Amino acid sequence: MVDLVSYLLSKLNADLLSLVVVVLHRIWLRRNKFIFDGQFVPPLKVFLEASQLLEDFNRCNLREPFFSVSNDDSSRSCSFWDPPVAGLVKINWDASLNISSAVVGMGCVIRDANGFVLAAKCGVSRAVAEPVCAEAMAALFALEFCNDLGYVNVVSEGDSLQVIKAITDSEYHLHKIGHFLKAINQRANDFSVCKWSHCARDANEVAHLLARRAAFSGLCNVWTENMPLFISSVSFRDLLVSRL
Repeated sequence: MVDLVSYLLSKLNADLLSLVVVVLHRIWLRRNKFIFDGQFVPPLKVFLEASQLLEDFNRCNLREPFFSVSNDDSSRSCSFWDPPVAGLVKINWDASLNISSAVVGMGCVIRDANGFVLAAKCGVSRAVAEPVCAEAMAALFALEFCNDLGYVNVVSEGDSLQVIKAITDSEYHLHKIGHFLKAINQRANDFSVCKWSHCARDANEVAHLLARRAAFSGLCNVWTENMPLFISSVSFRDLLVSRL
């Protein structure tokens, strides 16, 4: 046991160690339920509960108030992230508003057909915008990130139905984001394939957490490897749930 702990301490960062500790604790509770109550808990449920518990703990420790973008037209029903078909990558994007700091936080994450996280980014704009404008900014932010990394076949997905409709439906006019739409369409022409997809908020959790992180910290971060726990754990959960 000592050798195992030493090995984990030498190989894992603090975030992954936290996840391991919570998973081990849930395994111990699973063992007790089986021995004393005769209840069998599936291994997948153990991991999902541990991941959710740690995520909730991290959220509770974000003490700074912020305002997350809320779209009245975005579905709140339970859903799950769906991988792209082979040959495409999917980039999910979202935005959050921090009214007190006059900051728009934007987040995006790129995943392949196997659900593997290829890259993620969060950033800010030093201006307060309407929610729909913030979402349009995030859509452009995501396309620019994909283009910078050299991806040419993409599915761009967000939970703002207004923005997705404005981009894909020429009969749907949303003048307040007209200048963003022009930039988005110009950037989309840089790709060989650029498809658009609307999802429920539940299927956009990684991008939401990234946008929230940016709104809270005011910083821009880029990850192309060694993803932090809040990205890797939620992405892994998305992948597991999508395969159920």
